[in-house]
Amino acid sequence: MKKRIILSASFIAFVFIVGALSSCKPRVTEGQETITTLKLKLMPTGSSVQKVFSYKNLNGITTKDTIVLSAGSSYIATLEILDETKSPADDITLEIVEEKNEHQFFFVASPASLVTFSNFDKDSNGKDVGLISTFTTTSVGKGTLQVVLKHLGEDPKTSNITSGETDMDVVFDVVVQ
Repeated sequence: MKKRIILSASFIAFVFIVGALSSCKPRVTEGQETITTLKLKLMPTGSSVQKVFSYKNLNGITTKDTIVLSAGSSYIATLEILDETKSPADDITLEIVEEKNEHQFFFVASPASLVTFSNFDKDSNGKDVGLISTFTTTSVGKGTLQVVLKHLGEDPKTSNITSGETDMDVVFDVVVQ
């Protein structure tokens, strides 16, 4: 009689597991993008010569350029964001353009007077995105430039850098000469 109970319990467990597994559907979830590389492209207004400054964190090794700018100048800034863990590299910039209502870049210069930021590209609601902007330098100095990409999802865009999830947060050294 004990063998029959064990066999029945095993059979019931087997049927339950098979039923549970066959009724499960694969779940697809979206995670944050993998971002390994930021290319900051700066073109002085009135010039066609573009300077490209890169920040890369690949396989735990970080490399970054020092941004060198001229005092009293304005630059058209464009950003390119890549996932170089893939070959060919995945252009995350395209995803950000497609979901621009949910993304916002923030630029923080330290000291604040080193570089100012304006003329941001806009999303469909007229809110700042930051893939394109204008950087303006004032006087000679040294400092840093922090570039932060926020994924805001359904949250409304504000000028608050603490809103949403941080997709990217990089810091460049800056020299204005």
